[in-house]
Amino acid sequence: MREHSISVKQLAEFVHQRGDLYQPGGRVSAEEGTSVHSALQKLRKEAGYRCEHSVEAKRSVADQILIIRGRADVVGAGFVEELKTTRLPMLEAQTQHTAQAMLYAALLTNDHSEHWTARVTYVHPDTLFERSFDTTCSAVELQQFLGETLATFGGWLADLAAHRRELGMWTQALRFPFSQPRPYQHALVQRVAQALKHAEGLLLEAPTGSGKTVAVLYPAVHRLANFRRIWFLTSRGTGQAAGMAALSTITGDEPRLRVCQLTAKEKICPVEGQPCDPELCEYARGYYDRRHDAVANLLALRTMDASRVLEVAHRHTVCPFELSLDAALWADVVIGDYNYVFDPVVRLQRFAEENDALLLIDEAHQLAPRTADMLSFELRRSVLQAALPEAPKAIASRIRSIDRALTDLRRETPACREGEVEIETPQRLFDRATKFTQAVQEWAQQQPAWRASAALQQAFFECARWARGGGWTAQGTFLFTLDAGSPREIAARCVCIDPAPYITSVLNGFGANIRFSATVSPPELYLTAHGTPADAFARAGSPFSIAQMVTHVVTDVPTYYQQRRQSLGQLARLVEDVVAAKPGRYLVCFPSYAYLAQFAEAFAQAFRGELLLQEPGMLEAEQAGFLTALGNRTGTTVAAVVLGGIFTESVDLNDVPLTGVIVVGAALPPPSTVRDAVVRHHDEQGRDGRLIAFVQPAMARVVQAAGRLIRAPSHRGVLVLVDARYLQGAYRQFFPSLWQPRVTAAQDLACALAEFWEQNLGTEH
Repeated sequence: MREHSISVKQLAEFVHQRGDLYQPGGRVSAEEGTSVHSALQKLRKEAGYRCEHSVEAKRSVADQILIIRGRADVVGAGFVEELKTTRLPMLEAQTQHTAQAMLYAALLTNDHSEHWTARVTYVHPDTLFERSFDTTCSAVELQQFLGETLATFGGWLADLAAHRRELGMWTQALRFPFSQPRPYQHALVQRVAQALKHAEGLLLEAPTGSGKTVAVLYPAVHRLANFRRIWFLTSRGTGQAAGMAALSTITGDEPRLRVCQLTAKEKICPVEGQPCDPELCEYARGYYDRRHDAVANLLALRTMDASRVLEVAHRHTVCPFELSLDAALWADVVIGDYNYVFDPVVRLQRFAEENDALLLIDEAHQLAPRTADMLSFELRRSVLQAALPEAPKAIASRIRSIDRALTDLRRETPACREGEVEIETPQRLFDRATKFTQAVQEWAQQQPAWRASAALQQAFFECARWARGGGWTAQGTFLFTLDAGSPREIAARCVCIDPAPYITSVLNGFGANIRFSATVSPPELYLTAHGTPADAFARAGSPFSIAQMVTHVVTDVPTYYQQRRQSLGQLARLVEDVVAAKPGRYLVCFPSYAYLAQFAEAFAQAFRGELLLQEPGMLEAEQAGFLTALGNRTGTTVAAVVLGGIFTESVDLNDVPLTGVIVVGAALPPPSTVRDAVVRHHDEQGRDGRLIAFVQPAMARVVQAAGRLIRAPSHRGVLVLVDARYLQGAYRQFFPSLWQPRVTAAQDLACALAEFWEQNLGTEH
């Protein structure tokens, strides 16, 4: 019999929660809840009660062993109490809270009196004012309640068990979807399968275009019986599409897997303005009364992408975002962004205890920088001042209090007026940001009809990160900075400069993990960045031959910041020579939008083909239009883009093969107080700080951009690296084996490329 674990809280919420989503006010931070619980439990202990009493029981449900675990807040003879911290003036106990207390009592009836009091106590975090609601039941009534609860949950378990049995037979018969795997793809499948068999942590490098997504997902699906579910995380939406497509390829015409795609709330919300308020949103009003039918209908579709989630949400009038989260609990594969697992604010707590799940992380070179961004937060004076005119008096006073703390910091740190500088931990900001968030929550509680403006919501979100940030800054290395470069703006920041300990703690919460990318060399740098130096590393061979591409390093066109304007003419002629050698599609990649714009102005005067320019902040529709224009070229098209952007990472150009990629400059991030701190931190750990802080992120962008070039065995293309620094060992250690760089003067490039294309007449490009 298969075992299935659930907490008492999860069981109570799943079966008994009713009513609306997003009830206004009342929310408190985890730190506040812990503090209040500790204070009240101390009083309960003094009165002779037991606190944090562990409960574990096994029940046979739907031919499975259900393990029910929990820690009751307060237990006495015939008495159990659940403590809930809230700012709401509770008029009655919420059904799921009463159910939670009754379930604890039911699981304890064998040890204590015949009649029990199940109490729910709501506590205000500031005043510690208590309001209690009691339910008295006999042991027989409690066992009946437990039986009915388990029967309801058992129906879902029975459905899941039937699905998993069918799935188990299907996965055993599953065969690789291609009769002729790409070169090295079979070895890649075998290495992943070995890692899963031994529950390893594996860092895997496989070239772009090698079919690594299918090669990683296939053995994961094949061994799904060993894991509760598969998490497939990506750093971009394009990666999610690739994951969904790979699973479709593996499963064939008849989908067997329950695959749930998690789409950001702002992208899937059907209500203008995204109010997240039951009084303004019919999809939030009464959500818990309708969600079970909606989830069941969605699960029946098996493939739960954004469009199908929206379709079912409309049919049942439920929030599509919350619907996808609830459906994910019963899914075999969940596809989403990194933040659902790694962001301490966004992280999905309903999956927190799933240590038997498999974690697959695509674009793994992005994991450390993305996690560092999630752990970092800032507080800007301009955001506070924008919110001030629209804030009620009680909230406005708190905003002014934070503003005074910022101006005090500026006065105490005169160097910050020249740019960003390091400061000591600004405890006043933590304290005042916490009080501000509490003031907003209390006001929302007292004025149910009140709606916060967009400006006030932004201030609340920034302060909420500060209020909660103290809970995770102990995991990793953080730097506090202050920047008052303009008279009206002051920005205080908490920046994570080494997320490795935090990443390690997250990875350890899964049964196994596979992190894969085309760009994780040298491996020791990335293993260290993930906090997993002892993890296994494997590199797949390239399915492409060296003859398919040529790599030229041009050293005599200056690209340093101070020399860029003077060398624009040389750069424009170089690009003209590359394009003239062979008509086709070309990416010209720059380290910044400013450099891109300067080049475009110089190049457009002589270029007669189509010139596409990436713009800052392009919307999804504009990005799609850009790619369509690139694919629909009739002559020669040059697309000028920025390194690290949507057009140089994740996007698959297999159907619109490129003729060449030109990378201008070494793409080093600019020096800053934070970068200097990263260098210092890693130097102190005995590592090469400058390599980690500057060269590694730069070369990850360069290798990713070049990876757009060769996507199939029939493709041919040229890669031109314009900067002398690419000859240095620090940079060359990041070069893939396919690159065989040739040092070429700008004036000789046209002849060299003509020779390459003459040797590759008639090939696809």
